[in-house]
This record gives sequence, structure tokens and C-alpha cells, in this order.
Amino acid sequence: MTGRAPWSWWTGFICVAAALCVIACGPRSERYRATPPSAMQQEWDRVHDMAQQGRTDEALAGYLSLCEGHAMARACYDHARLLFEAGKEAEGRTRTLAFVRAYPQHALVQPAVKRIARSYRSAGEQNEGIDVLERLAEEVKGSESWDTIEYARAGLFRSIPDLEGERAVLMRVVDAGRWGSQLWDNAIWRAVEIARAQKKPDEEKKLIRRMLDAREESRLIASYHSPHYDDGLLRLGVLYEEEGNVDKALSTWRELIRWKTSRLRDDALLRTARLFKQQGDMRQACRHLQRLLDEMGDSSSAREARKLRVDWGC
Repeated sequence: MTGRAPWSWWTGFICVAAALCVIACGPRSERYRATPPSAMQQEWDRVHDMAQQGRTDEALAGYLSLCEGHAMARACYDHARLLFEAGKEAEGRTRTLAFVRAYPQHALVQPAVKRIARSYRSAGEQNEGIDVLERLAEEVKGSESWDTIEYARAGLFRSIPDLEGERAVLMRVVDAGRWGSQLWDNAIWRAVEIARAQKKPDEEKKLIRRMLDAREESRLIASYHSPHYDDGLLRLGVLYEEEGNVDKALSTWRELIRWKTSRLRDDALLRTARLFKQQGDMRQACRHLQRLLDEMGDSSSAREARKLRVDWGC
């Protein structure tokens, strides 16, 4: 024994990594050196600082110069945003519309559209806003911002409120298909809520089934569920129960119960237990209450399940 630490593959790995870092990560490496901001970015930073300091008129002029003189999309958006913040609503609307028309694929279209819709809603001018957004949607049809505009238009109908007008616009988004709109899931679930509010159970069931049938399957990325998928299953079971179709209600909730990660699984178990109780099948009723307690004893439905076990003599 010489007292020298034994060589290991881990020691070797660290030494090799350190040597490579000297070569690739050191001050001589151009590959990892930070890229300095462009002159245009530096100018935007300067104008942004003006806005932060409350020098609104100077910032507006600076953003406008970058927008019109250099076709900087971000500056066009910021110019419109700052106009709204300065209380110049009419000019803010005009500049926002120009930004969306010029850059319909830009990531900032969504907040821009939301801002202009909020402007019309706050002013109580929803009908005018609906017309403006309808024309804008037609102008940029085929772009990724089309459904964002339509969804904002539906929101203006909702604020009036005009459920029929809102539903008509939402169905335009729904009919584009899941792969035709990033807002498809939200649009179809809102249409479901409208059908419920209008007490149209057949229409509600039809829309829920359409949403459930749009579930995507892939061996590579597993299954894609709508964020409202379990809401749909629970509600569909309720609709079947209300129309007296016990078998369909139970089979629908059974699918939800099998979905181990669903946030509404405890609700499905509790509803299933209650329905079995109504049918006089106490064995199944008690069995589902116990399963709820065994598997989700800390859920929101557990307290009621414990009480029912006592009341039913399980």
C-alpha cells in the first residue's frame, strides 16, 4: 500500500471533463461567449427604460420610431400597449389592429387581442368591438391568430350577455377541429356550459361526446386528453342519470373511476354509490363507498362517504 488513492473511472471522467472545459468553455472559446445585443435591441432597451421612468411621450416616440423605421414587431406592440396605459384608447385600438394585421403570427398577438377586447368591454362598446374583431378575423384568416380573435369576440358576446351570439362564434372555432385551433378545448367546453345554461340536455350531450371522441392516441406521447375530459365524463353520467338511463350513467362513471389520475375520480365513486343505493343494491353501494375511502381517504368526498357508510349501515 502506497497510500495513493486508487484510480477509478469516475476520477478519470472528472479529469477528462475538466480538460474539455478548459478547451471548450474557457475565455478563448467563441462558441460560448455571449452574443452582444444588436443596435436595435439596445435602442429598445433605452426606450423601455424611458417608459419605466414615466417618460411616456418620449417612450411613445421611441417605440414608434423602432416600429415604423425598423419594422421591429415588439416595438409596434409596446407602442400600442403604452398608448392604452396612457389612456389614449382610440389610438391604442388603431395601433393594436395595425400590429395584428402586420404580424398575425407573432406570439404577442394574444395579449394584444385581449387588450383591445377589454378596451371595448370596459367602455360598454361590445357591439362595436364585435364588429371590429369580426373584420379583423376575416383579414387574418388562415393565420394562427384567427382563433384568438374569434375567442375574444365570443367573450364580448358573453359580457353583453348574448349566449346565442357567443355560441355561434365558439362553434366556428370548434368546427375548425382540434388541430385547427389551439383554443378548441376551451371553446367546446364553453359551448357545453351554454347548452347547460339554456337547458338543452341533448345539445349538451352531443357536444360532450364530440369532445370525448376527439381524444388523441399515440404510442410515442401516450394519450392526449382535453383538460375538460373528466368534467365531460362526470357531467355526461349525470345527464344519463337524469334521463333515467342507469346503465349508461354507471358505465360512463366507471370509465372515470378507472382513470387513476383523474381529479374527479372520487366524485364518480360517490355518485356511483348513490345510484346503486337508489337501485336498492346496497352491496355495490357500500363497496364503492369503501373503495373511495381506501383509495382516496383524503379527498373532498371522503367525509360524506364516511357519513353515508354509517347512515346506510354499511
